[in-house]
Amino acid sequence: MDERLQGLLAIGMLVASTAAADPTSKGGTFGDGEAAQFGLWRPIQTGLEGGFVPALSFVPGDPNTVFAGTNAGLFVSTDGGVTWSASREGLPRQSTITEILFDPASDDLIVATAQNAAFRSRDGGRTWLPSNRGIEFENMIALTIDGSGDVLIGGGNNATVYRSTDGGQNWQIIDSGLSTNSIFTAFAIDPVDPLRVYAGVQAFDSGDQGVYRSPDGGLTWQAANSGLNTGGPTLGVDALVMSPVDRNKLYVGTFCGGVFRSLDGADSWTQVDDSGCVEAIAIDPVDPQRIATTTSISIDGGESWSPSVASDDGASSLAFRPHDVSETGDILAGGDEWGIFRSPDNGSQWLASRSGLDAGQPSHVAAIPGENGLTLVAAVNETGIYRSEDAGKSFERSSSPADVDFSRVVFAPSDPLVGYAGTECLGVLRTGDGGRTWTSANTGMESECVTSIAVDPAVPTRLIAGTDTFPTGAVWVSDDGGDSWIKGGLTLGPEGEVLAVTADPRTENNVVYAGVADPNGAATQMVYRSEDGGQSWAMTDAAINAGGGSGVTSVAIGGLTEPDTVYAGTLEKGVYRSLDGGQNWTRLPASGAFIFDVIVDPADPARVFNSDGELSTERGANFMPIGPNVPFGFRVTFNPVDTRVVYNASFFGLFERRLDEVRIPLPEPVDILGEDRFGSAVIVRGNE
Repeated sequence: MDERLQGLLAIGMLVASTAAADPTSKGGTFGDGEAAQFGLWRPIQTGLEGGFVPALSFVPGDPNTVFAGTNAGLFVSTDGGVTWSASREGLPRQSTITEILFDPASDDLIVATAQNAAFRSRDGGRTWLPSNRGIEFENMIALTIDGSGDVLIGGGNNATVYRSTDGGQNWQIIDSGLSTNSIFTAFAIDPVDPLRVYAGVQAFDSGDQGVYRSPDGGLTWQAANSGLNTGGPTLGVDALVMSPVDRNKLYVGTFCGGVFRSLDGADSWTQVDDSGCVEAIAIDPVDPQRIATTTSISIDGGESWSPSVASDDGASSLAFRPHDVSETGDILAGGDEWGIFRSPDNGSQWLASRSGLDAGQPSHVAAIPGENGLTLVAAVNETGIYRSEDAGKSFERSSSPADVDFSRVVFAPSDPLVGYAGTECLGVLRTGDGGRTWTSANTGMESECVTSIAVDPAVPTRLIAGTDTFPTGAVWVSDDGGDSWIKGGLTLGPEGEVLAVTADPRTENNVVYAGVADPNGAATQMVYRSEDGGQSWAMTDAAINAGGGSGVTSVAIGGLTEPDTVYAGTLEKGVYRSLDGGQNWTRLPASGAFIFDVIVDPADPARVFNSDGELSTERGANFMPIGPNVPFGFRVTFNPVDTRVVYNASFFGLFERRLDEVRIPLPEPVDILGEDRFGSAVIVRGNE
C-alpha cells in the first residue's frame, strides 16, 4: 500500500475513533472566533510551506484558478499554481482534503475529506458548509459526480460506498459486498450511461482489489479485472481515470505494477507502462493524448512513455492547466509531503511551486527564549528549518538544507543560541545563532540517519544521538559540541533502531537512556541505560517489553528535582513510568496506544504531556485528553517562557494550546528562579 493511502487511512481512523469516544468533539472550523472556541488547538502555520497534497483541480476552462487539497485544508491559486492562499473558512480545522469536484449544474465546489466526508461551497471556495448528512464522521478517500450534479458516489475504507441522489444533501451507506479490508480509491461515472460506475480498489493487508464495475449507480459491484496483473494476483488500484473523448477507454495506476489501459470499458486490461507504483493519473482535457502519471508522461495516448518524476517525494495528485489547442499547458503535481511542483515543459523539469502553501508537516518544534520573547524553530521535512520570532505568528525559512528529512531539533539549556538538528541521512546540523543558519557537525557520522538527539544538561558540550542506519541502529556520542562523533557500545539486532535518547540532568552523573525498536534483537521494545555517558549499556526492567510492542519512541526525565522518574512513550503500548531510574516499569492507565513523544513540564515535574494530546497533573497517574480533536502529533514541547502553553508538531501542521483552558485544575503561575545563558539570575514564568 502506498504512503498516500496509508496516511489517509491512518488519519481517518484516528478521527473516527475520536468521534466515537466523544461525538461532540468536532474541534471547530477554520474561521471560528478563537475566544468562542473553548479548548481548541490553534494552528500557527503561516510560512511553513509544503505538505501532503492528495487533490489538485483547476476550475474548468480557467487556466489561472486551481485548488489544492492538503493535510491542512484547502488552498487556492489565482496565478496558475505559482502562489497559494488558504480557502477553508467553515472546513474542519483538521481536515485533509482528498478530492475536489465542480458541480456541473451549479459551478459549486464540493470537496471530500478524510475526516468528515463532504463539504460544499457556493461562493467559489471562500466559505464552506457540511454536505454530509448521514455520514458526518466518515473517511471519504474518493468522490465523483455525474453530469446532472444530482448523483455523487464516494468511498473509503471497510469496503464502504457512499451515495447521494440529491446533490450531497443526504447520503446512504452501501455495503459493496467486497471484503472489509478493501478500500475504494477512485471512481468514474460513464457520461452516457450514468448508472455505469467504475471504481479502483486496493486491499489493506489482504482482500478484494483491482477494478470493480457497477451497473446500477453504485448499489452492486462486480470485478472487472481481466488482465490486470503481472503474472500473479490482481493488482491493487490507486488511480483510475476515463478518457474525456472515449468512455470505453480507461487508465489505472496500480500498486506496484505500473499503468494499465482498457479500450472496452474494463472488460479487459493491458499493461502499457511498467514504471512501478503509480499513485496518480491525469489526462489533459484539451489534448487527451497527453497523460501524466506519478512516474511518466505519454503524448500518444499511452502507446509510449517517458520517465518524469516531479520529486523524490512522489505525486499523490496531478492536474493539467487549461490551455489553447496551440499551446502545451503546465502540469501540477501534489506531493506526499513536500507540497506542489509545476512543470512548464511537459514533464522535462519540475519546479517547486509552494509559495503560500502553508501546509508543511513539521517533524519537530523547539521553543527557546528569544530577543523578542519566544522563538520557535520548526523542522519541516524536505523544505527546511523555519524560525519564528513572534511566537509562531509567522515563520521564515533559515539557511538550512532543503532536500532532507529532519528528526529532532534541540537547543543547549545553557545557551539557547546553540542548537542541533538530526537529519536523515546527513548526520547532525548545528546552529550558533538561534536557528538562523545551520552547518554540518557530523565528523565521524556523515551518512548516519539520526532519529533522535539530546544535549546533556550537565555537560553542554556532550551530545547523544540515536540512529537507525542500515543494517542496525546505534548510539553516537560527541564530547566536543558536535565537532566529532564516536559510536557508543549499544548493540542491537538486525534492523534495530534507536528512536529516543536523553541524559540525566545531574552534574557529572553520566547516565544516559536510549529507547529502541529492535524486532530481531533481545527485546522488541526496550529502554537501555548507560552509566558511563553512552559507552556501555544495560537493559532496564523487562516489564516494558511485556506483550511485545513496536518500539520506544520517547524517553523523558522528571527534571533535576526528580531525575529518577523516567517516562517512556511507545508505539503500541502507551506510556510507561519508572520511579527508580528504569529498574521497574509500570504501564500508566488511560494513555493512548500510539505515543510519539512524552515531555515533562520543566517548571512542574508533576505535569506530563504526550503527543496523543493527554495531560497529567499527577506524574502520569491521571492522563486525560485535552481535546477536542487533538492534532495527530509527532513531537510536542512546552513554552519555556510560560509552561502553560504547549506546541504540537503534527500531521496537520503546527498547533499551540494553552493548558489553562483545560478543565483539569492547574495552579496559578508563579515566578521561579532560573539562569540565563551567561549564568545570571533571571525570573522565569512557570507553575509551582
